[in-house]
Amino acid sequence: MSELRFENFSQFVGHLRSIMSTQARALPYTYPAFVKSRYCPMRVSGLVIEIAKSSAANDDQKIQQFKESKNWQFYLNACRSYGFSVDTANPWRLIADIGSPEMIQYARMDNYLSTDSVLAMAYTPAHRTYYENFEDILLSLYNAAKRDYISVEYCADGTTRNKMTRPAEYSLDSLRATFSKSEFLKLYMEIRLLEEGEVTLSEHEQGQLSRDILQLAHQDDYQNAVDTFESLIAETFDSSGSLTDRFKRAMMSSE
Repeated sequence: MSELRFENFSQFVGHLRSIMSTQARALPYTYPAFVKSRYCPMRVSGLVIEIAKSSAANDDQKIQQFKESKNWQFYLNACRSYGFSVDTANPWRLIADIGSPEMIQYARMDNYLSTDSVLAMAYTPAHRTYYENFEDILLSLYNAAKRDYISVEYCADGTTRNKMTRPAEYSLDSLRATFSKSEFLKLYMEIRLLEEGEVTLSEHEQGQLSRDILQLAHQDDYQNAVDTFESLIAETFDSSGSLTDRFKRAMMSSE
């Protein structure tokens, strides 16, 4: 990014789109994509406990210290009795099974009466806080990437001269006056669709989805539109009809 040349935010976004088109699937850019990626450790959920510091690649150590131990079955039963599952690939890793009767009983102490209520009340979707700061994040990235640069300018008399270009400066307010809320939302959706490479939508369907979400944002609320968008791309799409059905229901609920 530091070698890019651009004069303003619009040119910067053009470079960003080009980079994302080749890298977004392998290297997630947005926080919601990172949370779903292999780069995000399981421990961030708060549901994982690791009781040993062992190498996941050392299978002999796993077998000797855990599976060949005379206490292996006792260990499994003890974990199960408290509502924990054991990761078979890494047996020192315990994962809270929030659907188990034991975990539901613990959750009720904090007024979480079901697995759904734990997920709905104890967690916040990653995209919500991220999108609230999306404009600020892009401005920070722009400021980190912008550099003064010298280019060659050809004159009418056939001579050349060096021209110094200094990229435009923006505050968050002046950036919002240049790049609208709709443009930020459209860019966000473009990046997220690139990151979610397994979403089987044609180019036409992706365009229709973006238009529908923008329409929902104008009629309802931008954050609700982002919620709807993230919900839709999290689904497995078998046909355009399933997308249309979900979107119509979202539009009806917002009226």
